[in-house]
Amino acid sequence: DVYKRQEIMLRSHAKVIVRLRFSRSLRYRSVVNVSQVVVDSRHNVTSPQVNSKPSSSSLKFYIETYGCQMNLSDSEIVRSILIDSGYEACSDVESTDIILTNTCAVRENAESKVWNRLKFFQSIRKKNRVKGRRFSPIVGVLGCMAERLKEKLLLEDSVDFVCGPDSYRDIPSLLQSIVNVGQKQANTMLSFDETYADIKPVREVNSAS
Repeated sequence: DVYKRQEIMLRSHAKVIVRLRFSRSLRYRSVVNVSQVVVDSRHNVTSPQVNSKPSSSSLKFYIETYGCQMNLSDSEIVRSILIDSGYEACSDVESTDIILTNTCAVRENAESKVWNRLKFFQSIRKKNRVKGRRFSPIVGVLGCMAERLKEKLLLEDSVDFVCGPDSYRDIPSLLQSIVNVGQKQANTMLSFDETYADIKPVREVNSAS
């Protein structure tokens, strides 16, 4: 009927969703795209469905956090997820296998800091590739900036995957897909139910302001 057709049209053309997560400090988040994965044949972005455990020896990960206190809490959740999945925390950005930068799209200058850090990460990758390291390292952008600028970030040579704040449980799978297939990955799927209430946060080794 007419009302049903109107509802379908509204859903198909929705560009912005503002959501409220009551169980996580009542924080609003604005999202410009609700798709789980950007599919672009030029950049080989796919949706992984693989085992979340590392395929070989444990990989080391390093987390940088930018923005508000909520981002610090989110980084502790990510840290817990990765440790439970067999990954090892690392405090040295230049010797780690994985660099994760947890971003903010609200605080002034936070995004510009992240763009500058991505350039630095790329310089580390170039040096490590010359040395013949297997992981040089893998770089992922997490959080609000990953949601808002997903497509732009995936165009960067320095970025291997992006992950939104509702998809942190999928980070081990995203990493495993990169290790196994060597393709860029993305998951910015929205969830009104995800609270990470069952995950015990683990304080990160290092954070940036």
